[in-house]
Parts: sequence; structure tokens; C-alpha cells
Amino acid sequence: MTDLYLKFTDEAEATAVLYTQEPTAWDEEGNVTATEPRQAYANISTIGVIYKDEQPLDGWHVNVRVVGEDATALESFAVTPTLPVRIWG
Repeated sequence: MTDLYLKFTDEAEATAVLYTQEPTAWDEEGNVTATEPRQAYANISTIGVIYKDEQPLDGWHVNVRVVGEDATALESFAVTPTLPVRIWG
């Protein structure tokens, strides 16, 4: 089990990395007509924007607890906070 503190540019980047688009509907030819986002990791805790002294800090922040999943795709987003805003219980 590994806890990762991640910082993305924005919510859209976080969504693209942390979620996959799963097909939910198809037409008569078998083409996908609708998708739904699904978590790519079992444990995701979205924090969003962090404020310090009422000023927003850069980035979109998410904590991920990795249990058996391959976290290679998350390494470039990992940060080491001095004092985490939220931790796993």
C-alpha cells in the first residue's frame, strides 16, 4: 500500500489521468454511443484547490492510495507536502 499526494495543472488533467472512459451504450453496428468515467485506481480522494492564507495555491490536488495497482503513470504528478491537507484514516 502506497499513499501518493498528487498535483495536476487542473481538474481536466487529473480526470484524464485518474479516470478511464468505459462504454455504456452501443448502436446497432456495435459502435460506442455513450461512455461513463470510471476510476482507474480504487482509492481516490479529490482535494481540488488548496488555499493558504486565503490565497489559492497552483494546481489541482488529489490523494491516491495505491493497493496493488501500477502507479507508474502517477509518478510525474507526485509531490511531497510538508503538511498534508488530508491524509488517509
